[in-house]
Amino acid sequence: MTEIAEMESVQAENAALRAALEAAQATIVALGTAVETAQASIATLEAQVRALAARGPERPRPPHSQNSSAPPSRDQPGQAPRNLRRKSGKAAGGQLEHPGAHLEMQAAPDAVQVQRPAVCVGCAAPLEGVPVAGRERRESTKNSGVSGGYS
Repeated sequence: MTEIAEMESVQAENAALRAALEAAQATIVALGTAVETAQASIATLEAQVRALAARGPERPRPPHSQNSSAPPSRDQPGQAPRNLRRKSGKAAGGQLEHPGAHLEMQAAPDAVQVQRPAVCVGCAAPLEGVPVAGRERRESTKNSGVSGGYS
């Protein structure tokens, strides 16, 4: 190999090494930025850990019937679980502005059935000839061909 060829070979190798050096320096800069970002995140997390440690250990709630399979009879006296539902601000039951809807009793029903007990429920004495103590009116309705109960 001649000196000129050797010199050209060394120059080509030198150019390749310079390109590799520039790529390595760019990688070092990128890694330095990533390290700075990671250190900032670590500092933030350490501050959060210190704040949580300053609050002290959190006591776990003892198990009771609403957060375990224990029956309500095992709950400690005086330690009723608190209600987690939020108040809506409305009164309980039907709202005042709501008119409501229900079945009205008919003034003249189709049939009247009088039911009187034969004996007293308490002492089993016969009730024939005993004056009526009170009356109660109920109306039976029929739904889709099936006899319904009292409403």
